[in-house]
Amino acid sequence: MGRGRVVGLLVVVGLLLGPPLGATDRGASPFATCSPGLSRPTPTYEDLLCLYTVAQREGRFLEARRRLRDLGAERSERPWPTLVLGLT
Repeated sequence: MGRGRVVGLLVVVGLLLGPPLGATDRGASPFATCSPGLSRPTPTYEDLLCLYTVAQREGRFLEARRRLRDLGAERSERPWPTLVLGLT
């Protein structure tokens, strides 16, 4: 078997055994990019706005609203989550 055929065969096997083209890690949440800032005791407005940006891009406003409420939205002592909740 020639070198070109071996390379071609390896490419075909790789395509058959690898993940489908365009596949993503379905277990990863698109909100994971916001996690570092949201894990702070008091997330900044920019940290919270990340939730809105992801929700807008991914069409996942219900999940963003839930996360904002978990972070204190609708409580007077936490104005930033409440403000971003108003955007969603």
